[in-house]
Amino acid sequence: RQDAAYRDSVLPPDVLARVSVEAGVSLGWERWVGDHGAMIGVDHFGASAPGGTVLREFGITAERVADVARRVVRAGFHGRVPTPPVPGHATAAG
Repeated sequence: RQDAAYRDSVLPPDVLARVSVEAGVSLGWERWVGDHGAMIGVDHFGASAPGGTVLREFGITAERVADVARRVVRAGFHGRVPTPPVPGHATAAG
């Protein structure tokens, strides 16, 4: 509900290299990262473990976010970032 000037100050329209990080599904973040950004999230459910373990196993770490951000800026990487495979855990793809 913020006005356009405020929204543009938070997400400048001329900054196209964006990365979203969501501990839940990445659905909906396309609106904010645009066609040139990347989305890190967990697009499946069913994991049970302490939060830090789940985040690490599903690739939501500072190191991975930084790596994805570098790829977005340097190599034009964009789109949904696949969740790393976790042994014994089914994903939407498997």
